[in-house]
Amino acid sequence: MQDFKNLRINATERPVTGFGSITCGNLSIGPGGLEVAGQKTSTIASFEELDGANEAKDILGYGTSGVVRKVTHRPTNQVYALKTMPIGSSGQVLTEKELIELKALHQSHHPCIVSFYGAFYNDGALSILLEYMDRGTLADLLKKHKIIPENLLSKLTHSIVLGLEYLHKDLHLIHRDIKPQNILLDSSGHVKITDFGVSGEIAHSAAFANSFVGTLKYMSPERIQGGRHSTKSDIWSLGIVIMECALGSYPYGDETKMSYFDLLGSIVNKNIPSLPPHFSPEFQDFVSKSLEKNETQRLESYVLSQHAWLTKYDSDGNNIKEWLER
Repeated sequence: MQDFKNLRINATERPVTGFGSITCGNLSIGPGGLEVAGQKTSTIASFEELDGANEAKDILGYGTSGVVRKVTHRPTNQVYALKTMPIGSSGQVLTEKELIELKALHQSHHPCIVSFYGAFYNDGALSILLEYMDRGTLADLLKKHKIIPENLLSKLTHSIVLGLEYLHKDLHLIHRDIKPQNILLDSSGHVKITDFGVSGEIAHSAAFANSFVGTLKYMSPERIQGGRHSTKSDIWSLGIVIMECALGSYPYGDETKMSYFDLLGSIVNKNIPSLPPHFSPEFQDFVSKSLEKNETQRLESYVLSQHAWLTKYDSDGNNIKEWLER
């Protein structure tokens, strides 16, 4: 894997503004988008076709790695979300591995994954063009409703698990940052995963350079201990997220009152949290299989996707779309 300083800055072959374009092998990224063997992969022609890309208005959110804005593609009037991350500062780097992951994201198509429409490198920043989800994040939903009823949580979780199965089996990616802020919803009731691949890797880097407690509290024990981890680390994170949605609070206690080391110790050393008995046996079983401390015994996403809890409430007459409208 190459460091940022070893990537070739190509300002002569492709005239660009700012820092030029970044090239690794047959992959290149600049203001015109990501190219593979000279072929453009971006849906839109140029970064300059986006209205709002550099404006303070329509900011959807801030993260440790950058800012997400609502932008409009002038030629088509299509609305997108644009995530912009500075590269080469605060420990944030763009490696050959991440350029290859950008290519994989371009080729990804799944109803439970936020669609990727292109990536651009312009004036020292990486910008990723994504599907706009007009109902915000699962974190926003929790702030409003505090608790998500089990029947709706089952349906929401089903989408997340199917998205993870696709990431793990088809794209061969570990998300590494499953948390309420990275689960998006729209007014049609669709639930989709975002911030994976290169976006998640850069965010992860920036978080460690600053404060990463918001991500840490969903990390699996093996990741916290610095051990090797697999796609099953995403399953642990999912288990913590859905427990938080069901209980209305973090399963290991009020993390705002814990020190950094107390939080680490709770996840690694304490008994696995369990749901109160009023929740269905299927839900309790799903959580226990997701929060298995021994990674080798934790279920893969393709196994969990067949779990009975995920379809238990399919015919109950309730749906996420109607609940979001309340």
